Amino acid sequence: MLRKDVMTEFFSKPTVQLFVWLAVLAIMSVSAYYVLRRLRDGVEQAETSADMLAKFREMRDQGELTEADFRSIKTILGERMQAEIKRDSDTL
Repeated sequence: MLRKDVMTEFFSKPTVQLFVWLAVLAIMSVSAYYVLRRLRDGVEQAETSADMLAKFREMRDQGELTEADFRSIKTILGERMQAEIKRDSDTL
């Protein structure tokens, strides 16, 4: 029982409460920074289908892709681009 009274008395001091709340604030700030940074990295790394198509077109032009491969990729990305345009127009 004595130990509980000592702890209660210790945490009732304003200085101790200040340090505890500052520690909580610091932990929450670091956590929020980490989460926001991860979200921003994910958004910045997301390529649109148009960006991907441009890269594949460049690969075809350099001979890294055959014309048939490029047409297949273009068909798939064309469908994605239409879906992106529809999604973007629905959010407006």
